Amino acid sequence: MKDHVVMKSPQCGASFPDLSSRRRFWEIDSYFKCPLVGMCLTPAEQRQLLKKTGISFKRKSAFEIHEILVAGSENENLLSRRVDNFLSGKFSREAVELWNLAENGFLMQWRSRFRTADAKGAFWVAATRPDLSTEARREIFGDVHMEMHNTGDQIAKLKRLLDHEQAMRHRADERHRRETACRKGLEKEQADLRQSLRELNNRLAFMEREKVALSHEIMKLRGGAVEILEQENNGLRADIDVLSAKVNDYAHRLTVLQKENQRLLEDWGRQCELSAHISDELEVVLHQCLDMNECRESCPSFDLCRKRVLIVGGVTRMESLYRELIEGSGGIFEYHDGNLKNGSRKLESSLKRADVVLCPVTCNSHAACQMVKKLGKKYNKPIHMLTSSGLTGVSQVLGNG
Repeated sequence: MKDHVVMKSPQCGASFPDLSSRRRFWEIDSYFKCPLVGMCLTPAEQRQLLKKTGISFKRKSAFEIHEILVAGSENENLLSRRVDNFLSGKFSREAVELWNLAENGFLMQWRSRFRTADAKGAFWVAATRPDLSTEARREIFGDVHMEMHNTGDQIAKLKRLLDHEQAMRHRADERHRRETACRKGLEKEQADLRQSLRELNNRLAFMEREKVALSHEIMKLRGGAVEILEQENNGLRADIDVLSAKVNDYAHRLTVLQKENQRLLEDWGRQCELSAHISDELEVVLHQCLDMNECRESCPSFDLCRKRVLIVGGVTRMESLYRELIEGSGGIFEYHDGNLKNGSRKLESSLKRADVVLCPVTCNSHAACQMVKKLGKKYNKPIHMLTSSGLTGVSQVLGNG
C-alpha cells in the first residue's frame, strides 16, 4: 500500500506536493533499478539506508551493498520504502520542476541536464513517471547505460596519464638527489678552497713581514753578509711569486664553482616548479572526471575523429603530455615551439595541415601569436588563443568542440 505523504528535500528542507500517481521504488521498471541505485545514491547514503533498516554492511564490498539495495526493490518492504522516501525527498525540487512537463519538454530537459552531468534528479523523475512512452524510456536508459560502460575507459586513460607523470616525478626526484649530492660535494670543495686560501694569505702576510724585517737587517749589515742576505731575499721573492700564482688560481676556481653551484640550484628550482605544476593539473583533471562520472571519449563533441591538432608554443617539456592527451582522444598531434628565428615557413606548413590550432599566449612571443592569427585567417583555420598552457586549458577547448 502506497504512503501518500509530503516529502522533504535533504538539501533544502522544502516540501513538494503529493505526487500520488508516481511509481514507487519497487514499482519502477526493472531495468531502471540498478542504474538508479548506482547513480542517485552515494556510497555514504547507501550505507546509511542499510543502517537505518537494521541491515549490517560491515565487511561487505560496495558491490555487495549495491546488490542488497537492488534486490530490496523487488517488492514493497521496509528497505524499499526507506529508499523511496529518501529519493523522493532528495529530488523534490526536480520533481516539482519536471513532473508536469509534456513528454517532449521533459526529454529536452533530460538531454540538457545529461550533457552537463546534472541528470540525477531528472533520471529519478523519469523512472517514477508512469506516463512516459517506451521510446522515451529507452532513450533515457540508453544514455545512462552507455555512460556507465564508457566511464571505465576514461578512468583507465587518466590512470595511465597519472602513471606517466609519476614516472616523470620519480626521474625528477632522482635527478634532484644526484644534484644535491653534487652540490654538497661542491660546497665541501668550496670550503676546502676557502681554508686553503686563508692559509696562503696568512703565509703571504708572514713572508711580507719577513721581507720587511730582512730589509732592516740589510741596512745594518756590510760586506759579504749583505750579498748573502740579497740572495736569500731573492729566493723569498720567488717563493712569494709562486704563492701569489697559487692564490690567484684558487680564487679563479672558487669563482667558477660558485657560478656552477648557482646554476644547479636554479635548474633544480625550475624542475621542482614544473613537476609540481604538472602533478597539480593532472590531479585536477582526474578528480573532475571522477566527480562527473562520465566518459567523454564516446561523446561526439569530444572525439577528435583523427583531426590534426597543432599546438604552437606552450611548455616544451610538456610536449609528451600534450601528445598523450590529444592522441588518447582520437586526434593527430603536431607541435611547433613558436620560435620564428629561422622564419615562419615551417609554422605555415604545419598550420596548413592542421584542423585545429591551439596557441597559449602566456608561453609565446607577441610575434608568434600575431603570425598564428594571420595564417589562421589566411587558410581559414579555427584558432584558439589559450590563456593557459596547462592540460586543463587544452582539454577544455577540445571538449567544447
